[in-house]
Amino acid sequence: MDVIKIGKFIATNRKEKKLTQEQLAEKLGVTAKTISRWENGNYMPDISLLQPLSEELGITLNDLLSGQKVAKEEYQEKLEENMVNTLDFTNQKMKEKNKRIGQMIFFFGIGLVFMAFTVFPEESSWGSIYAILGMLISSVGIWGQNKEKSYQKRIAMTLRLFYYCF
Repeated sequence: MDVIKIGKFIATNRKEKKLTQEQLAEKLGVTAKTISRWENGNYMPDISLLQPLSEELGITLNDLLSGQKVAKEEYQEKLEENMVNTLDFTNQKMKEKNKRIGQMIFFFGIGLVFMAFTVFPEESSWGSIYAILGMLISSVGIWGQNKEKSYQKRIAMTLRLFYYCF
């Protein structure tokens, strides 16, 4: 899915309709900055806005996702291509989001481990409890951000984490 091509297509069709970014934004219930981001290819419109956007611009949903006017002869082919591209794009974005969430969970767990060792005195069992809890949370983060890796690699990474912390 070519986000830049789609953005330019949105801008072209908006200008053909003699709409400003502000006017289109108002009709769709978004900000003008959002329209600008779409047109610059920085973001894609939310899936819930694709149909209203195509209606406002006077184009089909297939045209919008193709980033060009689709001829009737190519309509079915482009439709299938756009469906596959949309699914691939969505899957890629979900993988990136899951990886970021996994990283945040991992670093939260590591922070908990360091807090356990610095806040609680050595003779306190609470420090050990928080350290173990932090390690478990970090392990969840490792597993969450490495879904494409094999179980052996994930287990090895988790064991290395426990080894270095204890």
